[in-house]
This record gives sequence, C-alpha cells and structure tokens, in this order.
Amino acid sequence: MKMDEMATHSAPSRAGPAIEISGLTLDYAAVDRMITALSGFELSIARGEFVSVIGPSGCGKSTLLSVIGGLLRPSVGEVRIDKAPVTGPSEKLGFVFQDPVLLPWRTVLENVLLPAQLRSGSARDYVERGLQLLQTVGLQGFERNYPKELSGGMRQRVAIARALLLDPEVLLMDEPFGALDAITRERMAYELLRIWQGTDKTVVFVTHSIAEAILLSDRVVAMSGRPGRVVAECRIDLPRPRGLRSHEDARFLAVSRELHRLLMHSEENRA
Repeated sequence: MKMDEMATHSAPSRAGPAIEISGLTLDYAAVDRMITALSGFELSIARGEFVSVIGPSGCGKSTLLSVIGGLLRPSVGEVRIDKAPVTGPSEKLGFVFQDPVLLPWRTVLENVLLPAQLRSGSARDYVERGLQLLQTVGLQGFERNYPKELSGGMRQRVAIARALLLDPEVLLMDEPFGALDAITRERMAYELLRIWQGTDKTVVFVTHSIAEAILLSDRVVAMSGRPGRVVAECRIDLPRPRGLRSHEDARFLAVSRELHRLLMHSEENRA
C-alpha cells in the first residue's frame, strides 16, 4: 500500500506555509573527511500543522531542527519561515530538547522566565504569562519549587512552558520525551496534544517512536539514512482529539506497519 493511499485528508487549512525548506544540504568537516548530514532536503509545513520527523539513528533529524532554528547554516539551499530566510535564531521559534536543561539554582517560574530575561534583562513584564503557562502545563502550585524537586515529566513541562513564553510561531521539539519512562512518556504525549490544540503553533517534532509520531501528528515525514532526505510523507487520517483508542484504529495500525517497513528498508540500504 502506498503512503498516499492510506490517508487522503488534507493538511490543516492555513494561509500559506509556515516553514519552507528548499534544496537543503548540509556538509560538515570530520577529522579526516567531509560528511554530508542532509542532502537535497525538501519540505513544506503549513501554519498550525503538527509534523513529526522519524528516521534511523544518525540520519540528520536533530541537524534538521538546528538548521530550521538558525543554529546551523546550510551548505546549500535555504529555510524560510513566513517567507523570510532563516539567518539565525529568532523569537519566532521555541526549542524543547530531550534534556530540559533547567538551571538548578532557579525556581520553576524563574526557569520559565529565562528567555524574557535574556532578551531584555528583565522578566518583570512576563511574570503573569509565565504563571498562566505553568497553569496550562499543569504545574500550578509548583512555581517556587526547584528542578530537583520535580519528576522527569514535570521538568519537561517546565521546558515546554519556557519555550512558549515569548509566544513563538513555531515549536521545535527534539525527542523531548526520549528520556522518560514509557508511562510518563505516553502521558506527556497526551499533555502535549492538549497544549497544542489550544494554540495555533506550528510544531516540528523529532522522535524515534513511530507510535508517538502517529498519535501526535497531522503528518509524519520519514527520512532516509545519512545523508538525510525525505523518503515518504504520510498524512494521519485519525480524528482529533486522540486518545487510547486511537492505537486500535485500523488506520493507525496500517500507517504504523508501512512506516516500520520504510525505516527497515532505509536501514538495510544504509548497511
């Protein structure tokens, strides 16, 4: 079954793409040779769309996020956000990484307010928004706690609230639940869906979990082994809001099987 036969509903209807990636190639110097991490990468993401990126280890998924976020410059090609070329980090973008990277000497609220403090030297004007975000992610009452007093899932919620503080248009998430246990990871996936559905954010979500990608996404993009490129795109034709029964849907199982097949084939070709 071809990927475009499994799901036919269109992407969220938005006015133009939020992210356009054209002819993206990225080379970097290793000890004794040049390595191509991404090659001819092409992708367009609509405003408000939730797109997950999957692929074999080392295929360039995290590198792709770094280029979208302006942390790395491409060797060839370009990334545009709202039609403007990405030339460096921007307040239009929020990052969430696998490690929450919270400052242990700062309280929960102080960690959330950090982006505003770094931008202007003062976070005073963002205190109310920070408190609202902590309520949104289910951490009301923990504002004065320190990271060591929180569970892994709670620390990741703080990181999500921090990424949303400056109201970015795009949220870039690099395996944000990868270090969590299975039960906490599943709970965080549902929590992320709840938060995202209450906003108009565009999300690019990197994960190794096919089930997680299908559950969360409007569309799943599968990458080849290095050098990374798009080998398939699959629209997820599952109703929202999604829950535990989504995993039992025949469409969920069909997409999961096909994505597994594609990734196995990619790994075999790389070997």
